[in-house]
Amino acid sequence: MAALRSQNPRCEMNCLAVYSYIKNKADPPDPLKIHEEDIIGVTVLLLTCSYQGQEFLQVRYYVDDNYDDEQQREEPSQKVLIDKTKEIFWPASL
Repeated sequence: MAALRSQNPRCEMNCLAVYSYIKNKADPPDPLKIHEEDIIGVTVLLLTCSYQGQEFLQVRYYVDDNYDDEQQREEPSQKVLIDKTKEIFWPASL
C-alpha cells in the first residue's frame, strides 16, 4: 500500500490519497459450464469500488465473443465452435 499527499489545489485541507494494488489471477471460464446460447454475443464486465457506501470507481468493459470468419458469423453452425471464436474487448465511456 502506498500513501501520497494530494497536490490538488481544490482540496480544502491536506488530502491523503491511499493506493492499494491487488494482483489477482484467475483461470479462464470453462466453456462446458456456459450455456451454448450465451457463448456468442456481447457480455458486460462491471467493476465498482465503494468505501463506506460511497462509490469512488467504476470500470466497464464490453466483451464481444463472435466467430473470426465472416461466413461463420452470417451462417453459424448448430453447435458453437469454441476454437473458431474470438474476443474483442473495449472499454465503455462514462
